[in-house]
Amino acid sequence: MAVWLRIEEGNPQPPLRIAVEGLQGRQEYYRFAPVGQGEGAMPLSADWAQIVLQVDDLPTQGLESLRVRLDLLGPGKVCVDEVRVFDLAFDETQRVQLSKMLALIDHQLTVGDLGGSVLELDGHWPRFLETHINEQAVAIAAEEGDRQRAAAAAEASRQPERTGMLDRLRNWWQ
Repeated sequence: MAVWLRIEEGNPQPPLRIAVEGLQGRQEYYRFAPVGQGEGAMPLSADWAQIVLQVDDLPTQGLESLRVRLDLLGPGKVCVDEVRVFDLAFDETQRVQLSKMLALIDHQLTVGDLGGSVLELDGHWPRFLETHINEQAVAIAAEEGDRQRAAAAAEASRQPERTGMLDRLRNWWQ
């Protein structure tokens, strides 16, 4: 689960928990991440920050009434935006491993090493992805990527044009 949070400038850190809750049989299933004030909590600032609660032990059977919770445990105010729940998420080291694997396969294909590419595609990560990701998830990810690229392009177009010495010299030369 990922959520964007911030507090207003000058406000104290509120005690907050981001949580996933449900019932597994007759027992409560509850996983949380402390944010703001408290032991082990990630502090908030006036800038938007994405907070991620990664749950690696979510039961695949017998779980009912699964809910996402944002528990404000004391006085304070927190701005919340874009709460998203993912069925599969990778941490930074896993994303690096996947990027390296993709770069290696791309290089092997470029130099004509089809055998090496096939061997890489028969490894752990490709099998894992094939098992856990369906075509609908790929389409959703592609749409999200398109949306993020469009937002980045719009932001880049709003950036003021650089006018450093090298840029002025280049413009003069042209």
